[in-house]
Amino acid sequence: MDVVSLQDEVCCAICIDMLRDARFLPCFHSFCCECVASLAQHAQQTESNAITCPVCRSSCVLASSEVSALPVDRRAMRLVSVLQSKPIAPVVAPARTVSDTVVDRTHQRASPAAPFRDPLELFRRAEGQERNGSFADAFELFKAAAELGNSRAQFKLGKILRHGTHGQCADEALAIFWFQSAANQGHVLAMRHAGECFHNGHGVDRDLEQAGYWYSRAAQAGDASGRELMHAVALEQSRSAAASAVQQSAAAVDLHRDSNTGEPEDWFAKGWAAEQQGNYDETLRCWTIASELGHARATKNLDLMRSWNWSHRPQRNASSQS
Repeated sequence: MDVVSLQDEVCCAICIDMLRDARFLPCFHSFCCECVASLAQHAQQTESNAITCPVCRSSCVLASSEVSALPVDRRAMRLVSVLQSKPIAPVVAPARTVSDTVVDRTHQRASPAAPFRDPLELFRRAEGQERNGSFADAFELFKAAAELGNSRAQFKLGKILRHGTHGQCADEALAIFWFQSAANQGHVLAMRHAGECFHNGHGVDRDLEQAGYWYSRAAQAGDASGRELMHAVALEQSRSAAASAVQQSAAAVDLHRDSNTGEPEDWFAKGWAAEQQGNYDETLRCWTIASELGHARATKNLDLMRSWNWSHRPQRNASSQS
């Protein structure tokens, strides 16, 4: 088995990194002990105590205190030890023909992804080039794998473009595209990164609703950090809603205050004009304000209006208006 294949064998499906203290779940899939503990902690917080394997989706009941007692994946740990001690040979592409060589005409350099069409193979070779320090070639391989639909490559490409590494200029708008592409395929860390982009306005307009959506998806998949961020967004949304309610209440108070200022004679005149137009509701409102401001004729006319039969609303004569 070559080095690149070994790297894939010892990759934790939760943190997408090399296994650390690998432990078996009852379904015989292994993950980092710390990652399993995070899943168990999340399950306890939801009071279900059942965790779901990210690979086969089988469930088992596991408490946080029981994680350290899970069996160790000794084979995986031996492979990790081999990888950490073995020098990684450069990845050499097979011989190319003129027909299958993709040439970058700006730099006149053949693309390292040209001979390969399998996205997983591209991703493995990208990791090998990255370990060798060939970051430009690694980027081309990650990009090719991402375009062919590999979720791990899509997530990696998103991180490269967000932070501007591997000799690339930062492009946060493109980074969020790749994060969402990976997240839609079930990549848990990509879900959280997509939420962070919407939460902080990286590459997109700040949108707490979208941030909460991606954080909640990460939390449902067992990501403890995603769950914490989901609650942080919910708290921020509730504070924003409370502040908006206070502003609306203050505006209503200001409107009421403004409507009850001015000359009482002006309000009486407005009520008189509204009555002539048959708008009795406006008449009642204006004369009520005038009456509260001490206008005697408005008070008298209000008493008359309230004694009428409002279902017929008869026209008033001049003597009753005065």
